[in-house]
Amino acid sequence: SGRLCRCRPSDTIRCTPPLLAWHTPSHPSQRCIEKNQLLTHVKPWHLTRDPSELRTPSEFFDAAWEAGFGIVIGSFRENQLARVVSSFELHMAHQKSWRKKGVEWAGHRYFTMGHAFSGNETSLIRGFVAQQNEYWNGIAQAKKMDFITLEMSFEDVTTGLCDAVKTTLHRAYLATGDDTIQHPDTCKIKVGHTSTSHRRRNLQERVGKAAAAFIEEQLNRTVYEWMLDLSAVHWPQGLMPWDIAEARELPASVR
Repeated sequence: SGRLCRCRPSDTIRCTPPLLAWHTPSHPSQRCIEKNQLLTHVKPWHLTRDPSELRTPSEFFDAAWEAGFGIVIGSFRENQLARVVSSFELHMAHQKSWRKKGVEWAGHRYFTMGHAFSGNETSLIRGFVAQQNEYWNGIAQAKKMDFITLEMSFEDVTTGLCDAVKTTLHRAYLATGDDTIQHPDTCKIKVGHTSTSHRRRNLQERVGKAAAAFIEEQLNRTVYEWMLDLSAVHWPQGLMPWDIAEARELPASVR
């Protein structure tokens, strides 16, 4: 049968955020563990920053498997500029000192001083390529280690979260035959993670004049130029760089 987060309270994996929290009997997630409902949300860059002790997809998924996880759900936002801009706005929402100095100062610092990517990378394109490689390497490793791996588009998750949950659970059940996977009759979104993004504003309004100019200078006249339209979702037909397209068609040996 499929393994869907069968975890013991003592199981811990040290990464950021914790794959499993430091569970105690009084911990709120303890109830989820007892009902076989433990879930963790991990981004590739969580493995590259302190205090993570799991630095590679192989180390991470080895630890995840030992902790009882058996299903991986992957989603990659193709408009990576839109993702970085949203991350900037989320950072602003959590940093009072940055908000006091204003979006112009904060945007310039975030984008031109390397806060947007791991390793203080200031080149948007190099940062985008690194993100692509991190994600697809992770998916390839999960498949290689026989995790049940389900992939969903970013817009499927964000425009219909409840439908995405139901679809994911149904696909997980079909893949595992595990009767403990519940199909909820009702779904209510408690946290949509959309309150900090200003999607109706243009790039300059969202990150400041200097940061917008910095971004446009790097992306104009490149295959990434389409991302400057923050409402765009998919790579234009025939424009996707060969390495990204190739990564989507992983060899059968690692699926």
